Amino acid sequence: MKTKIKYLLVLVLASFVFAGCATTHETKKWEYTTVTSHPNDVSELNNLGKDGWQLISVVPSSVDDNSNGDRRRHDLNTVIYIFKRPIH
Repeated sequence: MKTKIKYLLVLVLASFVFAGCATTHETKKWEYTTVTSHPNDVSELNNLGKDGWQLISVVPSSVDDNSNGDRRRHDLNTVIYIFKRPIH
């Protein structure tokens, strides 16, 4: 008798697990924006945060100098901030 109750309990729990896995989740859609700024200038970044933007990446900014055939990279001492927020 106890084994039948255990099997029944396992069956009921498994049905809850499978029912939870079968539910559909709405896919979020995102919009993205970038800001190129000096790392110490955070006022614009704070404003984006207040508007619901989430920082997802920070990339160093650099430029190729192609003048006179010179291919050296020059750091501009700025970074590119990449943000996203859900589209409602």
